[in-house]
Amino acid sequence: MADITLPNMNDRAYGLGLSHEDRELLEKKGSTENLLNGAAQRCGKIERAEHIDVHGDDASFREVKEGQRPWADPVHTSGSLGPGAVTTGYDVAELFAEKALEHALGAAANWMPVVGMAVEIKETIQALPEAWERGDRQHEALLQDAAHLAVIETVAGLPEGYRKEQESRRAEAYAGGRSSAPWQAIQTALIAEKGAVPLLQLRTDEGMKVAEDVVRFGHDPMTHLKDSGLAGRYLNDAAFRAGFDAVLWARQRGPEELTKALGSLHDRDARFHGEQNQIFRG
Repeated sequence: MADITLPNMNDRAYGLGLSHEDRELLEKKGSTENLLNGAAQRCGKIERAEHIDVHGDDASFREVKEGQRPWADPVHTSGSLGPGAVTTGYDVAELFAEKALEHALGAAANWMPVVGMAVEIKETIQALPEAWERGDRQHEALLQDAAHLAVIETVAGLPEGYRKEQESRRAEAYAGGRSSAPWQAIQTALIAEKGAVPLLQLRTDEGMKVAEDVVRFGHDPMTHLKDSGLAGRYLNDAAFRAGFDAVLWARQRGPEELTKALGSLHDRDARFHGEQNQIFRG
């Protein structure tokens, strides 16, 4: 694998001269999830001993709240999981498998019987921890909203319309106003952490590049992710997924929007020698 150069970085510990092994280690210790948790701890949004699960498309606060209703329609709920997203409830269940469904989406319990999982809805609801009833899951979802927005509002190159839709989807993370919102506190801590923003930008751009291949070759997005060995990154890395979904969002809006999004990506590649990077598959 070619060495990876991260923009605006002069410290090898974060960028220059990274081998595949170095990048693999960095992805474990400095994963998007870990960067966001560290920022949330430093800004006081969570305690030092706390940890937020942050994955590719965590359900928003509203989606979690809706998914906790026993009468929620699983198909309708799965269709609401994000503008421009390429998955449905069925796709997500297939890719995550049982071990990951438990924390991925607030409505997962309702999807299981629909997608043929060997878990009955009655048993699933009975197994839900009491924390859900106390609202702990909703509290976690608010923190996840803030973490996702911190990424989306920090990295460059995402279409403005895509950002606005994500802001609307996770609007509860704006509580207190834009200047004092939870996501901004996490963003400020991210920016202050050396190497954090370039890493998030690299991962976002990787997602955009993979989506560009989907568009160029006319592939089915989910099939392309599976066949290229990148389904895991799409499901687990919030920055990678934001970049991927943003390009598909732009494609849906027409050639002008797509050209603008990809043009921004190519400009960054030219400035930071991004064309030398190979997509990290994990």
